[in-house]
Amino acid sequence: MELLNIVNIDAENLPEAWYLLQQKLWDIDAYEYRVEHGSYPGMLRREFDFVVCRIRRPHIRPLCDIIPHHMSFPPPTTAAKIEEYFNSYILNPLVPENTFYTYGERIVPQVLEVIRRFQIWGFGHAKASVTIAKPEDITALRTPDDPESRASEPCLREITFKMRKDREDNIWRLHMVIYFRVWDLFGGFPENLGGLQLLNEWVVENIGPHPKTGEPLETGEMIVMSPSLNVREHIFNYSKERVGKI
Repeated sequence: MELLNIVNIDAENLPEAWYLLQQKLWDIDAYEYRVEHGSYPGMLRREFDFVVCRIRRPHIRPLCDIIPHHMSFPPPTTAAKIEEYFNSYILNPLVPENTFYTYGERIVPQVLEVIRRFQIWGFGHAKASVTIAKPEDITALRTPDDPESRASEPCLREITFKMRKDREDNIWRLHMVIYFRVWDLFGGFPENLGGLQLLNEWVVENIGPHPKTGEPLETGEMIVMSPSLNVREHIFNYSKERVGKI
């Protein structure tokens, strides 16, 4: 019986996490399969069986990797694109016409309640999880009379905000635990996590200091996980090139 290979990565910041994960994906005997349904059907996908990545200081700028000029591909994202993604998609509750859902539509109402709870209840509780997926997502149809016209299910499933007091620095930190059901490592990972770091900074700013003690609050670590963090076939050579595998 072949068991799933659980990979653990420990990174200092977001660009390092992105780099180390790609490096690891080509260092190990990662699983490759041809997609039969979903994004890019017929294309090979190389993915981790399950990956957990700890990012100790995700606030460090730049939030995304600076691609060397001699590389043959454009940057998968930039600071400006991350800012736009945060403002227009994560923190925007409006759903455009003919769109099934957005992350912002589901995140914003819940995160406002998370902020309220920390402001009113203090920091000594664990009631701060934001769920992006809904049970009906898996059965929803784009065209009511066509059972194969399935609507897209959210890749991002849950964000848990975890409050801990840093006893060395005597301040509070708001950490994030993030779960993606499927995740594009090359392009999605850096933009998603850059935007979610901006979300954490926005949440911290709106919560403010501890409501009873006045002790300061800052952003903390990210722990991210996925059973399908992957690179698609048309990106294989770009990913290999970035980490010196070709």
